[in-house]
Amino acid sequence: MPDEAAPASVIELFFSYSHKDQGMRDEMDKFLSVLKRSNRIATWHDRKISAGSEWGKEIDEYLNRADIILLLVSADFLASDYCWGTEMKRALQRHELGQALVIPVIVRPCDWEDAPFAKFQALPRDARPVSSWPNPAEALTDIARGIRGAAQKLAQESPAPRPATESVPPSPPKGTANLVQVEIKINPRDRQPYVWIPPGSFEMGCSLGDDHCADDEKPRHQVTISRGFWMGQTPVTLGAYEIFAQAGGGGMPAPPGFPQDRDHPVVNVTWHDALGYCQWAEGRLPTEAEWEYAARAGSTAARCGELDEIAWHADIAGRSRLDSASLWASDQANYWKRLRDNGNQTRPVGKKTPNGFGLYDMLGNVWEWCSDWYDEKYYRVSEERSPQGPSAGEYRVLRGGSWQNLPGYIGLSNRLWYDPRDRSVSFGFRCVREMIP
Repeated sequence: MPDEAAPASVIELFFSYSHKDQGMRDEMDKFLSVLKRSNRIATWHDRKISAGSEWGKEIDEYLNRADIILLLVSADFLASDYCWGTEMKRALQRHELGQALVIPVIVRPCDWEDAPFAKFQALPRDARPVSSWPNPAEALTDIARGIRGAAQKLAQESPAPRPATESVPPSPPKGTANLVQVEIKINPRDRQPYVWIPPGSFEMGCSLGDDHCADDEKPRHQVTISRGFWMGQTPVTLGAYEIFAQAGGGGMPAPPGFPQDRDHPVVNVTWHDALGYCQWAEGRLPTEAEWEYAARAGSTAARCGELDEIAWHADIAGRSRLDSASLWASDQANYWKRLRDNGNQTRPVGKKTPNGFGLYDMLGNVWEWCSDWYDEKYYRVSEERSPQGPSAGEYRVLRGGSWQNLPGYIGLSNRLWYDPRDRSVSFGFRCVREMIP
């Protein structure tokens, strides 16, 4: 991948590989020299990480920027937990969102035909492993030509600088309508990706067939969001909040008592903290209606997919899987201790399956502050068109559920309310903006 000074039109290529295949990667890089010298592509791999840098964050940064992701497939690649569970999984997610092209390159013979990437056209020709060619240079030349063709196609399809805006078809989870193209822009203030949410109508409140709704989720009622908006693609991260704090936005929230990297959602923020950040980011907090409309993305179900696929919740947010409902039913006094002992905590944003609008972590990971005051009976009198919530109140609304909640407590219509001065290790937020330059 290019350095910061590289031309915006350069196609960025990421090598995902086992270190045991480093020699093959080096040879492959040589055969891409003409493409690199002509500024058509720029390549990146983890051996370019400088001393003292945090290697995990560096890899994530370049993996999330890449236009082309090469999977150098061998038995060692398939056996690597990091290659398989982190790099390949993220590569496939970005492919499904239309944000990157994934190309398997078969470097040594192995049983890869049932792998998730087997559906993609592989290189070299006929997916013949490079090591089995009588003259490996011919295989590497074939790979270089295949990459040249892929880069040319991407350059023709995306002549504008990347990744300022991307418009790609979403890959909605089960039960979600394929409603729109996903358009993403980077907010120059907080450097977070924001997704365009078009105007539309939906039924807000208790989902059809959901027998676990509380009274404040009823009645289900028609709502129209009359104006589109940009919404943070993920909850605001700790790294983004650090930028805000360094810009004079105030101090950092208290540490939550568990380790967090910069790609975790910021927590321990009050409603006022969240509002202050969003205003600094030239935005605002979403209304409760905007939040649910965006979270549903056309879904009428209680959730926009299989829960483990879309959300971090108490059963899966730790080192081992728990039966949190049984723990709560049998030993409420020690429930939180059991979660702590299991390492339950926030998780990096954007690792689960997005919804039909391309939004991540709308359910689970952290509760998200909304702009509305809370009123248990508000749905009985709510305006149909772009409701703003009650005019006054004592508590503010949070939506979405968190890493410490029972699975049954996480749903698209579930509402929580707290004093706007309260903090919690499960409270976070995301912002919306009317416009992004």
